[in-house]
Amino acid sequence: MPVGPTLRKPKPLLDSDAYTIGIVCALADEAVAVQSSFDHFFLDKKACPKIARGDGNSYSFGTICDYHVVLAQLADMGDVEAKEVAKDMQRSFQNIKLCLVVGICGIIPEIDGKEAMLGDVVISREVIQYTRGKDYPSGFVSKNMLRGASDTVLRGFERLCTPEPWEYFCVKVNENLSTLMEHKSIKTRGFKYPGRETDFLYESRYVHQHRNQGCEACDALDYCKKAVKAPCHDLDCSDEKLVPRERLLTERSHSSGSSSPQIYLGNVASGNRVMKNGVMRDEVAQKQNVIAFEMEGAGVWSTFPTIVIRAGCDYADSHKNKKWQEWAAMTAASCAKAFLGQLQMGISENLEYSTEDGGELV
Repeated sequence: MPVGPTLRKPKPLLDSDAYTIGIVCALADEAVAVQSSFDHFFLDKKACPKIARGDGNSYSFGTICDYHVVLAQLADMGDVEAKEVAKDMQRSFQNIKLCLVVGICGIIPEIDGKEAMLGDVVISREVIQYTRGKDYPSGFVSKNMLRGASDTVLRGFERLCTPEPWEYFCVKVNENLSTLMEHKSIKTRGFKYPGRETDFLYESRYVHQHRNQGCEACDALDYCKKAVKAPCHDLDCSDEKLVPRERLLTERSHSSGSSSPQIYLGNVASGNRVMKNGVMRDEVAQKQNVIAFEMEGAGVWSTFPTIVIRAGCDYADSHKNKKWQEWAAMTAASCAKAFLGQLQMGISENLEYSTEDGGELV
C-alpha cells in the first residue's frame, strides 16, 4: 500500500505492537519540531498504548506517513542516557523496526568537496563511536567502532542516491519545511530562519577567546567560562579569519527569507562529549571519515537499527553558539518526515524502498 498522508484522522492505537517507528530527540526544540511534523498528534494519553512497568520515558504518539510513531525525549544529553531510553522503549514497544535519532549536530564545513552550511542535514550510513578507545603514552587511539542500520536500509540508501529519487526526496524535504514553518507550535515558540548573515565559519586554529582584554585564562589558552558564553562580536573575533565560501555569498545575495538545506549521506561521529575544537574536528573527520558530530546515535543503536538524521547548528568549533539550533531542528525534522515517506514497511521485519511508478519513491 502506498505510503502517504491519510485522508481521515487515524485513531490512537492501544496495541503497542502497532507502533513500528521510534524517534529519539535529546532537546526540547528537537522534539517540538518532530511533533509539529506529525500528520496526526495523539493528545489523549488515555487512548494511547500502555507502557511497560518501570519504563520512565516521556513519550509522544502520532502518525507520520501512515506509520504509528512513538517519540521519546531524553532527560539529558549523551549516549548513556540514550541507551537507557532506547532500552525502555524496546520493552514497551517490541515491534519497532527502526529508530530515528533526529535533531541538531556539529557539521563538517566541507563534505565530499562541497561547502556545507548551517541548517544542512546529514543522514548516517554508519555511526562511529569515536570516543571509545584507549589512552596510550603517545595519545588516545579510537577503537573505531562502526554501527549502522540494517543492510536492507543501507541498500535503500544506494537507490536513493540515484538522481531522480534523490531529487524527489529533496523536494519533499523542502515541502515539509515550508509546511512546518506555518505550524502553530513553531510560530508560538518563535522558531525562524536566522539568516545567512549569522552563518560564520572561522579558520580551524582561530580560537574563540578574549583578545587584548586582560583575561589571564584566555591569554594562557586555558578554559574561560565567560569567553565560552560570549558572542563573537563581544570578543572581537576578526572577520579576516573567516573562511571564504562561494555558496555562502550566493545565498546571501539571493536570500528570499529562508534557505533550502542541502542533504548529505555519510558516517556520523557519536560520542559522549561536545565537539568544540576546530583542529580536533578536522583530525577526527579525516581519520574516521565522518561528516558530523553528535552524542546519542551510538547509544540508541545498542538497542535498535538506527538512522541518525541531524542538521548542522554549528561547525563543531570553539565559536559554537545556539543561534541556529531551532532552524536546524526544523530542517532535520523535515528530512526525517521525508525519509519515512520513502520507506515501505513489509509484513516481515525487513525495511524496503520501492522505486516503481517512474522512479518516484513510495
